[in-house]
Amino acid sequence: MIRLKKLKAKACRGIVDGPDLEFGRDGVVLVGDNGTGKSSYIDALEKLLTGKCGSLDTGDQGLSWSKQGKNVASKSPPEIELVVADGGKTLSITENGATAHCDPPVGAMLAAASRQSFLLRRRTLLAFINAKPADRYRAVADFLRLERFNEFEARIKALLLRCQNKIAAHKRTTEVEQIGLRQQLSISSPTAIDETRCIESVNTTLSAAGVAPVADVHSIADRARDVDVQLAAFSKIEEVQKLQLLKTLIAEVPTLDQLEDFITAYREARQVAVTEEAKLKGSFYQEVLEEGAKWIRADSLKECPLCESAIDPANVIKRVQERLDEHKALSILRASQNTARKNLTSALTDSSSALARVKSKWNDSVGSHLPKSAQDLIDLLNRLATTLAALTEPTVIERDASQLRSAKPTSVIASLLTAIESKLKEYPSTDTYDRLAKAKAVLQAIIIHWQNIAAANAEIARLEDMRSQVQRVLELAEQARKKAVQHVLDQIGEHADEYFQQIHPGESIGNPKLRVTERGTASIDLNCEFHAKSGDPRGCYSEGHVDSLGLCIFLAIRRFHYDQDSGLSLLVLDDVLHSVDGEHRMATAKLILKEFTDHQIVITTHDPLWFENLKAVARVAGRNFSYHRIAGWSLSTGPIWGDHLSDYEWLVSKEAVTAQSADRLIKAGRLLEQILQNVCDRLVVAVPFSLRGLYTLDPLWTSFLPRAKKNKAFYAAAGKEIDKIEELRGLRNLAGAHYNQWANFLTASESKELAVAIVRLRDDVYCSKCNQFIKRISDLGGIWSCKGEHLRYDA
Repeated sequence: MIRLKKLKAKACRGIVDGPDLEFGRDGVVLVGDNGTGKSSYIDALEKLLTGKCGSLDTGDQGLSWSKQGKNVASKSPPEIELVVADGGKTLSITENGATAHCDPPVGAMLAAASRQSFLLRRRTLLAFINAKPADRYRAVADFLRLERFNEFEARIKALLLRCQNKIAAHKRTTEVEQIGLRQQLSISSPTAIDETRCIESVNTTLSAAGVAPVADVHSIADRARDVDVQLAAFSKIEEVQKLQLLKTLIAEVPTLDQLEDFITAYREARQVAVTEEAKLKGSFYQEVLEEGAKWIRADSLKECPLCESAIDPANVIKRVQERLDEHKALSILRASQNTARKNLTSALTDSSSALARVKSKWNDSVGSHLPKSAQDLIDLLNRLATTLAALTEPTVIERDASQLRSAKPTSVIASLLTAIESKLKEYPSTDTYDRLAKAKAVLQAIIIHWQNIAAANAEIARLEDMRSQVQRVLELAEQARKKAVQHVLDQIGEHADEYFQQIHPGESIGNPKLRVTERGTASIDLNCEFHAKSGDPRGCYSEGHVDSLGLCIFLAIRRFHYDQDSGLSLLVLDDVLHSVDGEHRMATAKLILKEFTDHQIVITTHDPLWFENLKAVARVAGRNFSYHRIAGWSLSTGPIWGDHLSDYEWLVSKEAVTAQSADRLIKAGRLLEQILQNVCDRLVVAVPFSLRGLYTLDPLWTSFLPRAKKNKAFYAAAGKEIDKIEELRGLRNLAGAHYNQWANFLTASESKELAVAIVRLRDDVYCSKCNQFIKRISDLGGIWSCKGEHLRYDA
């Protein structure tokens, strides 16, 4: 079995540089006030064994070992080393690689530590009890290592999701195919797409084409072949389409009337402009004036750009504007004539181009050359477009118009159309072809789209069946996980109750039940019995009982893990008992040491009485623990070890004989205070109330003394010790005894007498066999006795 020997820590959490934590064969008990660094040792130990720190690596934002694992006053990263023993070998474990990793048993221990729960902190204990069912399940899932269950369920859920995604994809395919069918069959959107509706639409189209109807979709392919046979007669339909295209191109040629309108508009605009120009005195070069003025403005000219004579730019521009304004009417007429000219030449060019396009396809479509009259018309149109592109006299315009009329464009176009119609008569009716082509299109749409829809629907049905089966597998997997978890929880609950009854025997409480709920997939309810009634323990248990319950559940889980894998024999309890009273505290100590003899046990506490209880139980059980007391802590030093022996053990040791009086009396005073706190509590001695709950020697002693003298049997046995303490107490004011100021005034002889008296008083009130202080038993007439009556004082 691997045993921990020493934990070394530096610059780690609250630890500056040690001191080292030494482990006994059976473990270590560490006591110290809150805030003195106890948990820093636990954090360091967990970090080395598991690779993470549960108190920091919680997933909370801004909280992690990398940020808060280092000591706040240190500039260096944490240094942690755990020395372990494997038989006769001593090995070390560090974060940066360790000799221990080469040792198989140590490797097995580290592997088990990463999988098992071995460390309990108080906040973890309370969180489990107070958690919501789902959160409690997650906590237990971590304890029970349900990775394989979760991984299997995750795979099933992924498969289920893939089925659902494929079903959705095929449904989208069906929708797209239905849209295609609606468009091809002219079925409106609100109407359902089914075989009956599709056959009705197809038969309507087939009827229009003179084709026999179909009875169902299975007849579609045969009917499509029938339509192909009929369409074979239209093998030269492309020639018909070419002729139809020629007719379309000819329709784009402007008519003679349209050309006549453009010619007339141009001739009239030109005649008006010529008439107005005849009225001019001299010449009017509008463009020259406009462009010259622009040059003068743009370049700020001082000389004429034509004759290079000096000019006054402002006067010249002024004169230019006067001349332009003077002939404004003529400018408007000239602009109108230019527009009419451009419209005419564009119309002539468009006519020529349209006939040229007809010419380019005529031979291929009609099978002969373009008629000469049409070619002559094309040449005339090109020539007129060129001639009329420049300004000509109205007589020339009229001459050109006469030539165009003589060419008889309307007759030429009509002759072309006649030739095309004559050629079309050689082919079957295009209307029949169009109806047959539409019939084939709808038949082909059914063949393509309906097959795709049918295939998609078949796949959807298959996937729906698969999804149903996968869903059932998932449900069975969840049930199996719940059943497996419940089986384990039942074992844990039984063990937890066995432990709980050892702490709280005969109290009619306990029997914790951890139940995986039927609702959801991952929730756990916690119920316990309270005097034959079952319910949430928080509703009827005291805080101490809740603490005990949480501890027992954790111990049961630890036992379960160890029984499954004994690679890790370690139990760590970090300050878990806060609200447990003295009797139950002692029972808890006995339980832990009895049930975990096969573990090294690490316990931290801030309660010195719990510390003493553990030592007493360990001593009786023959367990070898090391004990450390943290006397103080500071930012610069970290934890400071106190005496490694309890006050009582030190006072009865050889070391106390030769110690300084002050040291002897400091420990004697603390021991007396512990004795009085316990006996006043257990003997029901009234002590003056303290608001802060701090009861020091003076009120404790003055309350205890008269009750001690009143019990004659007890006073007969312990009277000498009591009188000696009272005698020496009377020498000095014990009001400040808690701070041991009074000890500075006692002689060495007095200090020895007082220490001996306190030790003997402790033996009179504390039973080393029962490991508890005497108690007032009201049912037996108020006698004072330990549990086993080894110490008994009749009233």
